[in-house]
Amino acid sequence: AMHMLKRRRSILILSLIALWTILGGAGLFYYRSSIKETWVEKTVNINITKGSAAVIRAPNTSWQDVPGGISLYPDDKVWVKESSSATFQFPDGSMTTVEGNSQFQIVQSEGWENNYKRDIRIIRGLFTNWVAPVSSKGYFTVRTESSRLWVEGTVFKVEVNKEGQSRFQLDEGKLKIGALTVDNDGKLVVALLNLTPGDSIIVPPVPPELRAPSQLEYLSQLTRDVVQQTSQEKNLSAPVTGAKSEKFDPATGSAIYAVVSSPNFILPEKLTTPPAAPHAGNRSDQVTVSVPSIAIHYSPVLEVAPT
Repeated sequence: AMHMLKRRRSILILSLIALWTILGGAGLFYYRSSIKETWVEKTVNINITKGSAAVIRAPNTSWQDVPGGISLYPDDKVWVKESSSATFQFPDGSMTTVEGNSQFQIVQSEGWENNYKRDIRIIRGLFTNWVAPVSSKGYFTVRTESSRLWVEGTVFKVEVNKEGQSRFQLDEGKLKIGALTVDNDGKLVVALLNLTPGDSIIVPPVPPELRAPSQLEYLSQLTRDVVQQTSQEKNLSAPVTGAKSEKFDPATGSAIYAVVSSPNFILPEKLTTPPAAPHAGNRSDQVTVSVPSIAIHYSPVLEVAPT
């Protein structure tokens, strides 16, 4: 009887182990399947629709000609050559058309479907963007030398000329822009501005005293922090390390943050103040009045001479 009891106990234990293995395998299969369904690949597909293009991909440091279509990865730098055009598309369906003699870099493209993060650096040229709706946990940002854009699902144009001037035009949806400039008191500031369809603004180049690569990278990240913190916290005076909230207008969603010196960044004693913008009319609040170097035009669309 004792022998039979031990045998039954052994059979029961082996059965439980087998059942656990089956259930565990099924769970693992489901988990892996879920990953396949929700993980967003990093690659961005580009199609050369006219002419030719070249790319710099680490460890290479020189331009390499590319065929009609390739997959781009984070840190790839792309040059769409003169009299050429291209279209690149993210895995979520967001798409950008690029005109000739334009350069850009894919900074980030990764995450899960509900927090997919995309970041593009526009160096020069004209870009038209169609951005799929962005989840509350993800983001789509565009950076130029002087600005950072926080995109929520929209259609907009970005143009950067060889001097570093940035032009933004919103066709559909919403667009929040953090623009780095010098205010009417001679202070370096990040101006936070909201665009609605038909609006257009022009942001002047970064002052010459701040054009060292390390300075540009620091200020780009700081501008991004201002845009991101105020957007995610829905607070126009949210605390941001390296900047101080000075003024804001809840009615328009605009704000001014003064850039302050920090261990990683020392403000020059004097900055070159950009000239007042020739199209600086239609300013509706104290925030936009304090940044006369930014050309702000509410629809109809501002006409800008081609670069």
